[in-house]
Amino acid sequence: VMHLEEYDAADASTLIRVHQKNYAKGLEFMCKTAAPTMLDSAPTYATKSTYADAMRGVGAARALVDAVCDVEDDVCAPSAFGLIRPPGHHAVPRGAMGFCIVGTAAAAARRAQERGMKKVLIFDYDVHHGNGTNDIFHDDPDVLFVSTHEDGSYPGTGKMSDIGEGDGEGATINIPLPPGSGDIAVL
Repeated sequence: VMHLEEYDAADASTLIRVHQKNYAKGLEFMCKTAAPTMLDSAPTYATKSTYADAMRGVGAARALVDAVCDVEDDVCAPSAFGLIRPPGHHAVPRGAMGFCIVGTAAAAARRAQERGMKKVLIFDYDVHHGNGTNDIFHDDPDVLFVSTHEDGSYPGTGKMSDIGEGDGEGATINIPLPPGSGDIAVL
């Protein structure tokens, strides 16, 4: 078990890899000058520390990816599980959504790509569909996005027919489950 305590916070240049430039650069300014404020109608609430807190989460996720990529083991493929808040699976390319400020898991996947990983898997298991992560990688053939979620729950996306588009067609797998399915349905 590895416990990471020392890592650098991310910055706007990291967010531009998963969010639109105007959001990535404007979020810090908004938190400094307009907070407390709502970033969307969910309501996704932002305080003066929201930007710094989110950047620490993204920095932790990227550090975890670096730690995994640095493992040299011919017997066991390295893997990790990060308990990092906020996960951000509703944050869409253009901004915050559904209580999610930034796409932390998406930023970690991009970091894996930067480190030379040819294929990356994101397995999103939550009662809600990870629409933001889905949208960020919708046309990326090198990131397999798999989501299990309750059919019909917020935000109402994640239909089985949504399989990605363009070069990413087939790299998105949405598995909407009937309400009350429980853990056994996922396994």
